[in-house]
Parts: sequence; structure tokens; C-alpha cells
Amino acid sequence: MLAVRFRIPCGVLGLFSAFSCWGASFGTVVPINGTVADIALDERRQVVWAANFGAYRVEQVDIASRTLLTPLSVPMPPSAVALSPNRRFLVVGEYQKPDPVLLSTNPFAPETGGYTLFDLDANLRYDVNLNSPVLAVAFGSDGNALILTRTPAVDPQNPGPLTNLFLLQPFPYQTLTAIASITVQGVDLPVPLAHFPTQIGQATASVSGDGNMIVIQAASDNDLSATSANSIVMRYSVATHTITTQGWISKPSDGPRSVSVDADGTNTLVAWTLYHYINGVPIDWAQMPAPDGAFNVGSGAWDLTRNLIYAQIPAPGDTSRSSRRTPAR
Repeated sequence: MLAVRFRIPCGVLGLFSAFSCWGASFGTVVPINGTVADIALDERRQVVWAANFGAYRVEQVDIASRTLLTPLSVPMPPSAVALSPNRRFLVVGEYQKPDPVLLSTNPFAPETGGYTLFDLDANLRYDVNLNSPVLAVAFGSDGNALILTRTPAVDPQNPGPLTNLFLLQPFPYQTLTAIASITVQGVDLPVPLAHFPTQIGQATASVSGDGNMIVIQAASDNDLSATSANSIVMRYSVATHTITTQGWISKPSDGPRSVSVDADGTNTLVAWTLYHYINGVPIDWAQMPAPDGAFNVGSGAWDLTRNLIYAQIPAPGDTSRSSRRTPAR
């Protein structure tokens, strides 16, 4: 399915949608030396796990003291993190592997990537190499993690579909099951200065409140500028182990790279658009006013208790980058 989305004035928006927007500032900034690609809230340990892409580690942010605790080191830039429903397993998706042999021409080996599975209760870890950078990870209600990698390079000696969507079962035996082959892209390392993780992997994942629907947004184009109008949205049903995809052409671009899902997957905020699904078909339900489409600034989160969306969607020329709180029904 192909959809073309256009920006509409906020006054018109109010006539057709349940969105109403107002600004708010809240929270406390915890400085992290690096670039954070993804976060996972660990309510049992009262910490936030933050994937520090440039530092090759996952920061452990203590919520009560707002300080950094001992981080988890990983062998590659961490591009995504996800915590299992029982808070025992932390999966860290990793981008490209440093290659000392190629340091003179390219410090990162092409077509590499992987993940690290941390058993936080048993204090164990498992490092796994894959043949492509990991773009997104998310746990479902069954305790298994969905892992999306960039489409691997075609092997001339072994042509054919190349699986890049996997299901990881962390317990009792670690198994990785191939799910599907979906054409998605990401940018090779290294990149020019002032490029951030969401401009590199250009993918994000979220799960519904009941854990039965995982939604991933990823890039359709190899786009170093992080301005492409093309993207793809995937919906994975945990119950049926099936995946559906929709391709989008968006104006402005689909930024920020952020996805948030409601309690059961009926509604999903993708970048600056709220989609309502009827029989699996996405309906453009509402749009944020005047988004600038930048991939690297902004985010959204669904407050399931209050049925609100908290979103930071900057507009062109917006230097304050203020948060907006958006009720949804």
C-alpha cells in the first residue's frame, strides 16, 4: 500500500481529528557523553538503559538519583535496545564491526553487525555476529525479541531472498528464527560529522501496551542526507507470527524517526502522523501541525493510563524544540 501524506493547517486539522496540541516542558536532563540511539525503561531495577552509539556501551541511568551507573560494554556501536517483559533479558542491537585491517580506508567492516543478549538476572552475556547491521529490536508479549537488520548484500554465489527479520528466543535455549525478507536500508559507517544515530540506521520500533503488536519504521532508500520521502512501516503480530508492510511517500519527510503504539495496536503514531487501523488498513487519522521532517530531533510516547501522546515534533525554524502534549482518543 502506498500513501502520500501532505501537511495541512492546524485549523483544518481540528475539524477532522481528535488531536489538540499544547506545549509543555517537564523532566530533568541527565547528561550523557555520547550519542544515544535508543532507550529501554527497566522498572524493576529503576533504571533506564540507553544505547550510547558512539561510545560502544549501554548506559545505565539511575532514575532516583539521575546519575549514571556502571555501563554495559558492547563490541559494536549499539543501535537499539529492548527489555523482555519479565525484565530479565536485555537485547542490544549493534551496527557495524570495527575492522583494524581496513583502518586506512574504512574503519568499519562492510556487511557486519550483530547483537548482544544480556541475562541481567544471571549476570551472563552472549555476543552474536550477523551479516548486516541491526536497525531495530523489540520484545513481544511471548518473551521473544523481533530483530530487524539492514538488507544484506547479495552473494553472487548464492542468490535469492536474504532474510533480515528474525525472532530471538532467549530462554531456555537461545534460538534465532528467520521470519521474512524485507527490503530496508541504512547508512554505512563512517559518516560525516554531525550525523546522529537516527540519521544512520533510520529505523525505530515500538510495541503495543498488551505486547501483541510490534511496529517498526525503517528507510526504503540508502539516504545519507536523511531527507528521503520514502519509508516502510511493518506490523508484526505476536499471536500469529505474521508481518504486514506498507510503503509510504511522505511530504515533508517522515521525521522524527519515532513510533509509539496504543494499548492494542489499533492506533500508531509514526513520526508526525497518527494512524488508525481498520481491518489491518491504516487510516490517516490526524497529523501534527507543521512538522519539519528532521530525522534526528523529536520523539513520541503513548501514555496508556491517561490515553495521551507526548510528542516533540519540531516545526521549521523552531529553535526552542519544545515538547507538545497531544490527547488522543
